[in-house]
Amino acid sequence: MCRNYNFLLLWYNFCMKRIAFLIHPRDVHDLYRRFPFLKILGDDFNEAVLKNLRFPKRIGFTICSKFDIYGQAEGYLIAVLLTAKQIMTDRENARKRILDALLYAQNKLGVELIGLGALTKSVTEGGRWLANNEKVRAKITNGDALTTAVALEAIDEIIKKKALRDPVIAIVGATGIIGQALSRLLISHKLILIGRNPERLKQSFPDLTETSRVVLSGRLSDAIDADIIITATNHHDSFVKSEHLKRNAVVYDIAQPSNVLPDVIKERPDIVSLDGGHVSIPGINLKFNMGTPRGTTFACLAETILHALENDDKDYIGYVDAGSVKLIKERAKKHNFVHAPFTSCGKQINF
Repeated sequence: MCRNYNFLLLWYNFCMKRIAFLIHPRDVHDLYRRFPFLKILGDDFNEAVLKNLRFPKRIGFTICSKFDIYGQAEGYLIAVLLTAKQIMTDRENARKRILDALLYAQNKLGVELIGLGALTKSVTEGGRWLANNEKVRAKITNGDALTTAVALEAIDEIIKKKALRDPVIAIVGATGIIGQALSRLLISHKLILIGRNPERLKQSFPDLTETSRVVLSGRLSDAIDADIIITATNHHDSFVKSEHLKRNAVVYDIAQPSNVLPDVIKERPDIVSLDGGHVSIPGINLKFNMGTPRGTTFACLAETILHALENDDKDYIGYVDAGSVKLIKERAKKHNFVHAPFTSCGKQINF
C-alpha cells in the first residue's frame, strides 16, 4: 500500500506541469511585501543593497510563493531583486539576474514554462534574448497577447460606458510590443500614436501614413486631444501629468510601473484613471500580494497559466499579431478568465 502511494506520488510529480513567473519590485516599497522587516534599514540602504547583490547568484532573486493551478499544474512566483529603475539603467546586470532566476527555475524546480512580468520582458527583447540562449530549455511567454486582448475589451467597454461617438484614442508607447499590437488592432478608430523616438515611430508603422484619422507624434503633449489614453511604455517611472489630458478623459494604464502620476486624480477629479491589464483568475490563490485585488492578477501571468492549462509547449515571444490574440482569447474564454472589474489605484470604480 505504502509503495503504491509512493509510486503514485512520484508519477504525479513527474506529470505535473510546472511554471514560473518572473516579477520584480517596481520600487523599494514593493520589496517590503516580501521582506517587511527591511523597512527598518531605510529605502536608500535597501536600494543600494539590491543594486549590488551580485554574488552568489542565488541571492539575486527570491521565490515569493508556490501555488496550485486546479490540480493540473503548479506555479512559482520568482522576484528578480532589482527595482524598475535599476533594471532600465543597468540592462546588462538585469539580464544576468533574470537569466539566473530562469535557470534556477528550470534546473532546480523543474519548470517547463517561464512567464515574464513587467520590465523583465522589456530588457529581454520580449523574451527573444532568453529563448535564444543555449542554456534555456524552458519555453518563454511574454504574456503580451492576453494583455492586448483584455485592453481591446476594456476600450470597447469604456466607449460604451462613456457613450463616446468616434472617440480619439492615444497610445503612449506605440513602438512597444503591446503598443504596436493595439495600434494595428484599433486602426478603425481615430488614433494618436505617441513614441519618444519619432524616427522609430515611423519605422514601426511603415504602412501607416498620417491622415486625419492617424497621427504619429513624438510629443506627449499631443495626448491632450484624446478621449481615451492607453499608456503602455517600459519607462521606469510615472510621467503622465494632468496637463497632458483633456477634460473628462479616460486613462487605461497598462504599464508596470504605472505611467500616470498619482497626483493626476487629485488635481483632476474629471479624469478617470484605470488600472489596466487585470484579469480575474477564478479559484487560483497566488499566495502573494502583487498589488492587484484578490482573485485577480496581471494579464501576462494569466496568459502563462492558460498556456500551462493547455499544455502548450511553444514560445510566445517578440511581437504580438492578431492570430496570437485570437488564440489567447479563446483559451481565456474556455477557462473563464475575463477582464477584472475596473479599478483605480487598486479600488473598484464605477464611471
